[in-house]
Amino acid sequence: MDNSRALLARKHRPMGCEVILDFVSNDHVKHLIKLAQDKDLTASMGWDTSFSTENLDEFIQAVSEYSLPFSQPSQPTFMGIFLDTKDLPIGYAILKGMNMNLHSCEVGVAVLDREYRNKGVGRLALDCIVQYAFNELNLQVIGATILRSNNLSINMCKRVGFKLKETMYESWPMPDGTLADMVWMELKQNK
Repeated sequence: MDNSRALLARKHRPMGCEVILDFVSNDHVKHLIKLAQDKDLTASMGWDTSFSTENLDEFIQAVSEYSLPFSQPSQPTFMGIFLDTKDLPIGYAILKGMNMNLHSCEVGVAVLDREYRNKGVGRLALDCIVQYAFNELNLQVIGATILRSNNLSINMCKRVGFKLKETMYESWPMPDGTLADMVWMELKQNK
């Protein structure tokens, strides 16, 4: 990866590398689909991970689903999470459900490569995409919906400044047919 074209980057001091967000190619999306086959992700993210590498649009559509009342159909901003020592993305960050009338959107971040989970990479990627949303897209409110059982993601959002807005009980259909509780977290731009 050529760091000179990196869209957004944050230094990850403990790992001695940069966490970089950049747009992805079809080959990158195919790699993310392979990483998403990890069944542990179903419990933490709440979606079926059995995507085909032949159907890239299905994967993008699945990660682009939004659930907040202010969200609207929009073209998502989908970026890969890269490390300066790797050529392939280890996860993704996405802005979705953009409502330009309300200057709002939803955000999603997933570190799909098991080797890099729970090491602060997701938090740095979330911080990067939040700054992009506020500074480049002039958005004012960013929402996140997280399974209530996913304490790691809830704490990650809190560390970036998100506040708990509401618990949405039995609001997310899980792959096994049950309904899971979600938390709605929100971050407002400080002006």
